[in-house]
Amino acid sequence: MTRYSTGEVEVFDLAEDPLEMKNLAGRPEGRERREHLSDRLAHAMLEYSDLARPRGASAA
Repeated sequence: MTRYSTGEVEVFDLAEDPLEMKNLAGRPEGRERREHLSDRLAHAMLEYSDLARPRGASAA
């Protein structure tokens, strides 16, 4: 999962799509997986003091 500062999100199934040609981010059937990955990304960004904070996260 990649989330850009513009808010754009990319999610790829690297086993099925190793060249990252088919963005799965907008598919409704992957909503739970995207939310899980988004939560993990937000926690990692805060843990490593990433300056590009996820939306809704406050500075520590």
